[in-house]
This record gives sequence, C-alpha cells and structure tokens, in this order.
Amino acid sequence: MYLKIGENIKKHRQGKELSQETLAERLDVSFQTVSKWERGACYPDIEMLPKIASFFGITVDALIGACNYREEEDVNAIQEELRKYDCVRDEQSLVKCAENGLKKYPNNYLLMAWIVYGAQNINPKRCIELGEYVLANCRDPHILNWVRSELCYAYLNNGNYESSIASAQKLPSASQSRDMILADILSGEEQLQHILQSIVAKYGYNFQSTMLKLLPHYEPLLQMELLKKSNKIYDAIYETDDYVGALKGKAENFTRLARICLSIGLNEDAVNYMNDALKCAEKHDSIPYGTKSSAILCGCDRYDYTIQLSGKLAHPYGKLKEQIVSSFEDDEFFKNSLNTKY
Repeated sequence: MYLKIGENIKKHRQGKELSQETLAERLDVSFQTVSKWERGACYPDIEMLPKIASFFGITVDALIGACNYREEEDVNAIQEELRKYDCVRDEQSLVKCAENGLKKYPNNYLLMAWIVYGAQNINPKRCIELGEYVLANCRDPHILNWVRSELCYAYLNNGNYESSIASAQKLPSASQSRDMILADILSGEEQLQHILQSIVAKYGYNFQSTMLKLLPHYEPLLQMELLKKSNKIYDAIYETDDYVGALKGKAENFTRLARICLSIGLNEDAVNYMNDALKCAEKHDSIPYGTKSSAILCGCDRYDYTIQLSGKLAHPYGKLKEQIVSSFEDDEFFKNSLNTKY
C-alpha cells in the first residue's frame, strides 16, 4: 500500500510556514532526518508517529496517509457518479449521492462542495451550513473559490440578498482569474492553445448563459433573434463544427428556437430548427472519444475535468441526439414530422 507520510509531513510543515530546520528542532531530530522523510528516503520510527501527528494536530492515520489514499480513490469514484447526475441536471440524485459519500468521509471538503453546488435550489440552508464550514476550515483554493461562488446563489435562494452580494464581492475579478493571467504569462504554442481552449470557449458559453437570462424579458420573436445571435457567435469563434462544446450549445439553442416556433404556430420552422439540432448532435457524436470536453460538463470545468478515456462510456453526451428527440417526445407533431424528415 502506498503511504504518504513524507508528502503529508511536507504539506503540513508548509501549511504552518515552517522550514525543515525549524520542524527538526521542534521534533528534536536532525534536519537531515526531516529531509529524508519528505523525500521518501525513509519513514519516521513508529514511536515518532504520534508525536508528529500531535504536532500537526492530525491523527496518525491521517499522517500515514493510508486512509487518505483509500478515501481519495473512493471519492474519485463518487465524483464520476456525481458528474453523470450533473450532466442530466438531476439535482436530487446528485445531492443524495454526495450526502451518502459524506457519511462515509464526514470531513471531505470536495464532497461538501458538491452538495453546496447541487443543493442550492432544493436545500439552500444545507448549502449555507456546509459552505460556511468549508470556508472556515478548508485550505484548497480551488474548492474555496467554487464553494464561495455557489454560496452566492444559496444565500439568494434562502432570502439572504445582502449575504449573497457580500459573498460575490469576495470572488476574484475577471482580470484576476487564472485564465486571464495564464494568457499573459504563457508563450508560443502553449499560449495559443490556452487562449483557444479556455478563454475563447468561455466567451461563447458566457454569451449563451447571459442571453438565456434575458429571454424572459422579450417577446418570442426577439427571443429567437437572441438565440440566433448566440449561434452566430459560436460559428464566428470556432469557424468549423469540430468543438463538442459549441455543438452542444448550438443544439440547445436550436431546440429552444423550435419550442418558441411551436408556441406561436410556426410549425414548419419548428421542425427545421429541430432538424438543425439533430444535425449538431450527429456531428457532436462523430467526433472521436477523448476530445477535450470540460466545457460541456456543467459546473465541473472548475476542476479542469477532461474526458481522456476511450470507448462509448467515456463521453457524457454520447447520446445527445436521443436526448434532443426525447425532449419533444410528448409532442405528436414533432414525433411525426421528425420521423419523416430527418
């Protein structure tokens, strides 16, 4: 079994902002001994383990890392389930899955973050309880930023408008984000790929998500114009239909256009837009599995989640076409029209 004693000593030493020399002095060992521990050249004697764990305020099991190793494997497996629920926006199942994981690992901040993310609409009080605990105790900056951003919505859904605004104001501005800073300091091919995959992708997504918030304020024909503009932006950014995130975004927009047309009696236009959506889905699924797809994993791009496996189960939207068709399965008009036209 792989033990993380050296890694954990180094992590907790740095967390306390101590040098190896200072830690050695506090533990009454030589500097060379601490160095060997952290490099994995040797382990501390068994009688030293309680003393080291006590100094850092952790358990011996946590110091050894055996439990952490099992926990990490289990939580990774739980996350795969959570991502599946997230892709289909099944908040109830997502929260239930994360809560079950938290019962097994009651101090796992990542599982807490998933609950804060998933339960903000269905149980904002639970989100606030866990979110505030994470902010007070967790040291992982990625988890902290994720939880702080989701807490904004949980506060709002719980009627705490002022807390929502205060939480949002603590988030970094766009100019201070990882994506913008890396775009400045990278160079050559790395810079090019970063800008194309991270920043350009977000422009298309950000416009679409913002545009969806505007739709309820407009009449149907103006709603259609906004949806068309969103797809034009995708086309302008990507130029060719070879990016899975853009294809999914366009398919969703075409589906919304079809629904609007159906609601105002433009039945033929509705069928045409649905066919456009299905064509996007077909192109989407023709792209080889393994394509970088963090942009289409709802909420998971915060962890740079990338599909890298191959095979039919590797891609969460492998059945996008079926999802689009099923979204209209109660409309007899579409059932008949799509079966004969597409």
